[in-house]
Amino acid sequence: MVALFIDFIENCKTLIPRKIRGQNLVAMLGAMLIPIQSINNKFVQWAKELRYKLSFTGQVIYLEHILNDVFDPVNRLIYIDDPTVINTDLNAIFYKIEDQPVDFVTYYSTGEPNPMPLQEGLYYQSEYTLVPHFIVFVPTSILTASIQINISGIVDYYKIAGKKYTIQPY
Repeated sequence: MVALFIDFIENCKTLIPRKIRGQNLVAMLGAMLIPIQSINNKFVQWAKELRYKLSFTGQVIYLEHILNDVFDPVNRLIYIDDPTVINTDLNAIFYKIEDQPVDFVTYYSTGEPNPMPLQEGLYYQSEYTLVPHFIVFVPTSILTASIQINISGIVDYYKIAGKKYTIQPY
């Protein structure tokens, strides 16, 4: 359904019979219809903006498109990419006392006899949850604090719930 622009004043002129259509009557009805015409104009504009806003989804190509439309319409240099991923092949960590099977890599606590140093690349669970699902790359020439807030607002509106992201200048 498309919101139509209706010219109430012109329609009113055509609905008045010719015998009684005078300048004073048309001017008076026109003045009475100006608020209705104004509301209709605002509604048509709102419907147009809403149709544009609803034409986008949380897919990467659509997010890039709307961010470039709003913040970089000329160069269109804003893009979205995946982050460098921490190796998520987690090895199980057990205390020596727990006596787990050999197929697990076992790290020992320093409080236990014969401790082994923890390997590099071992992360806490909280560090895995801090890794963003995607990164929005924005040129430094257009990135300011206020634009970063606006970009966050648009991305938050369209992104899939539960997805984390960061905004990075390049």
